[in-house]
Amino acid sequence: MIDTISIKFEVRPAFPDMGELKLYLTFKNKNTCILSGELSNLLTRRKIEKKIPAEEVEKVLKKLLNSSVPAIPSFITGLDGTTFKLKIENGFNSVCYIWWSKLPQGYEFLKEVVKSLLNWAEVKEIEFP
Repeated sequence: MIDTISIKFEVRPAFPDMGELKLYLTFKNKNTCILSGELSNLLTRRKIEKKIPAEEVEKVLKKLLNSSVPAIPSFITGLDGTTFKLKIENGFNSVCYIWWSKLPQGYEFLKEVVKSLLNWAEVKEIEFP
């Protein structure tokens, strides 16, 4: 069942003053999801607390149900980038995707999930490629 799923999303830039983000999405009931979290940098901290219609979340999650991902991500290295982490939990099972700067090849299906989370949270400060 989709309504047992929770999502955690984190953004950690190489330099904290650029803004860190933590978001948590859970189903409150069959009709409503709660999106909570925090956007912070060296000068400000903004709490995020939103109610999202469950049907909006379900549309995004259903696309994940039929997706496939390479077991080994492509290699990337560099300096001064941003680390992204997306963890999807369903009961005691979970999957965690961590990538640096841009999504690895084959992981493009995660883009809609991330963009939806940022949109629902009304976060404009984080650029997602």
